[in-house]
Order: sequence, then structure tokens, then C-alpha cells
Amino acid sequence: MAFIITFNVESSRTATFVNSVKALGDWVPLTPTSFLVKPTVPLKGIMETLQPMLGPKDDLWVIGAMAPWTAYGDPIAEDHVETELGEPFGDWIPRDWEEETQSRP
Repeated sequence: MAFIITFNVESSRTATFVNSVKALGDWVPLTPTSFLVKPTVPLKGIMETLQPMLGPKDDLWVIGAMAPWTAYGDPIAEDHVETELGEPFGDWIPRDWEEETQSRP
């Protein structure tokens, strides 16, 4: 099962935290602090890995990802989500998406 992992950690720990999220399994970034992850460990293992890294004012949400879903963001990330969850509800390509470079400016 895939999970959406979203977090807010002290900026000095963000890079280390992101690397720990990525180490959980296959992943794609949805935003700088939100990832769709198909972990190699169960939900309990995700929390056992990430919770010790949290400070008193940090936040962590691990939510099971399931259809239906939709998005307005990077179409490449959307392709990865579609692989896990199936077709999206609607096709909301960002207005600033450049087909030639396959990126946003």
C-alpha cells in the first residue's frame, strides 16, 4: 500500500528527514515536504523510523493513499501516483507546464 507522508520539521533537519522518507521505499515528491511512498516496511515501521527524528514543534502525517484522487501539479509526479492509484479524477495540467522541457519554468 502507498502512503502520503507530509511533514513540517525544523529547517536544519529537513534534508535529513527527506532522506529518511526516501529510504523507506519507492517514492515521488508531491511537494517539497510531501511524498507518495510505497514503503518496504509496514505503517508502524514508518512511524518507528521517522518519529524519533521529530522535535517538539514538528508535524508528521502518514495517510493511506487511495482512489479516487486528483491533482494540480507536476505531471511526472502525477504519472507515478496514477501507477499506484489508477486514473485521476480529471486532468489538471498546470498552466505553466512546458511540454518541450517537461518541467515548470
